[in-house]
Amino acid sequence: MRSVLFVFVVLAAGCVPGLGDDDDATSPGDDDDATTPAPGDDDDTTSDDADGDGWSVADGDCDDADPAVNPDADEVCDPDDRDEDCDGFADAQDPEGALGMFLVYPDGDGDGQGANVPPFSVCDAPAATSLETGDCDDGDATTWLGAPRRCDLRDNDCDGIVQDNGLVTNLASGVTFGSIQEAIDAAFATNTLHVCPGTYPESLVVDKPLTLLGVAGWPVTIIDANGLGRGVEITASGAFLGELQFINGVADEGAGLYASGLASLSINEVAVVSGVASLRGGGAYLEEIGTLNVAGIRPLDNLAPEGGGLAVVDCGGSIIDFVSRANQATTGAGLLLDVAAPYLSDGLVESNVATGSGGGAAVLTDVLVEDTDLFENEAAEGGAWAVLSGELSLLNGSALRNVSAVGGALHVVDSATVTNVSWGEGADDNLPVDVSVSGVPNTWSYGALESFSCFGDEASGGQAPGC
Repeated sequence: MRSVLFVFVVLAAGCVPGLGDDDDATSPGDDDDATTPAPGDDDDTTSDDADGDGWSVADGDCDDADPAVNPDADEVCDPDDRDEDCDGFADAQDPEGALGMFLVYPDGDGDGQGANVPPFSVCDAPAATSLETGDCDDGDATTWLGAPRRCDLRDNDCDGIVQDNGLVTNLASGVTFGSIQEAIDAAFATNTLHVCPGTYPESLVVDKPLTLLGVAGWPVTIIDANGLGRGVEITASGAFLGELQFINGVADEGAGLYASGLASLSINEVAVVSGVASLRGGGAYLEEIGTLNVAGIRPLDNLAPEGGGLAVVDCGGSIIDFVSRANQATTGAGLLLDVAAPYLSDGLVESNVATGSGGGAAVLTDVLVEDTDLFENEAAEGGAWAVLSGELSLLNGSALRNVSAVGGALHVVDSATVTNVSWGEGADDNLPVDVSVSGVPNTWSYGALESFSCFGDEASGGQAPGC
C-alpha cells in the first residue's frame, strides 16, 4: 500500500506535464518568476539569473554577469559608459539621466569661463566647456568675468563698462601698461603695441622695429610732448606708426616726428600738430630713409623756418594721402622737398603761409606729384608752389585761391612740367596771376586742366626762361 502511494506522489509532482511549471514542458520546475512559486521552481537561483539580481537575460537583463545591471537599476555615470538600466542608452545619453551628472557651460574661446547661456548636464566634461559661467564674450579669450583690463576696446572684465582709456597692451605678451614708452622699452622687435584713447604726456623714442598703433584713431589718441621735447624719434628701421597724434613738440628738426638714416619706415594716419622747430620740420622731419611708405600724414598748425609742416630730405618711396594745413615757415610752409624726394600723391595742402617762398610747398629737387590740391596758401613768391631747384612734375590736381606777390600759384626758378592741372577761374583764381618765372618779367594765367612747361633762369640744359 505504501508503494502505490509513493508512485502517485511522484507522478503528481514531476511526471505530469505542466504541473509546477508555468513556462513550458521542457524545463520543468523553472519559471524564473518569484510571483508564482511552485514546488521545484528555481525562482532566482538557477543559471537563468546568473548574477542573482532578479532578472534573467530573457527578462531583459543586458549583462547577467553584473548584479548592478538590470532593468531596475539606476543609470550611473561611469568611465566605461555602461548601460546599467538596460534601456539601450548609457550615461548622459540616457533620456532619464544618470546618477553623478553635473552641469557645464559652453566655453568656445577656451578661457576657462563659460558663456552666459543655460548649462547642460554631462557625465564627462567635453572639450570647450567650463564649470563656471559669466563670460560676456565667449569668442574672445581675453574677456571673462574679472579679467584684467587691456587695450582692445572691449569690456574685458564683463562689468558692462569699457574702460580702456590710457592703456597700452603688447599683443604678444598680453601685458598692459599705462605708459607708451614703458611698453616700448619692454617690447621685443616685431611686437605690436595697441594704444587706446587718451592723452599721454610723453616724448617717445622708438628704438625697435615694432608696430605702434592707436586702436581708436589719431583724433583721440594723443601723445603730448608739452613743449619738453619732440613727440617721437624713430631710430629703428622697419618701425610702423599708425593712428596716432603728436602735439606740442619742440626740437631743432622734426618737432612732432623725427626719423633719419633708416632703411625703411612706415606711417599710416599720423597727425603732427602744434610743433615748433628751430630749423626744419615743425611737424615732421624725414631724412635719408631708403623706403618711405606713408599712407596718411597730417601736419597741422606747425612752425619752422623751413618746412613748417613737413620736411622731406633725401628719401625714397612714397607719401600717399597727406594733408598739410595752417603751417607757417619762411620757406615751404606746408612742405619742403629737398634732394631726392619720394613720390607724392593724393594730397591736400591748404591755408599755409610762408614769409618767403612756397606757401604750399618749396621744391629743391626733382619730384613727381600727382592728384594733389593746393588751396588758399600764401607766400611772398609762389603762393602754392615755389620750384627753387630741380624739376617739379605735376600731374592732375589743382591750385586754387592761392596768393603771392610773385606767382600767385607757381613761381619757377628752375623748371616745372604741368599736365592736366586746374588753375582756377573767377572766384577760384590765384592772385594776382597763376604762374611767374624768375628772370622773365612776363607772367602767365591758366584755366582748367592746363598742360605746359616752364623754365626759370636756373634751368639746366640752356633752356630759356619762360613757359
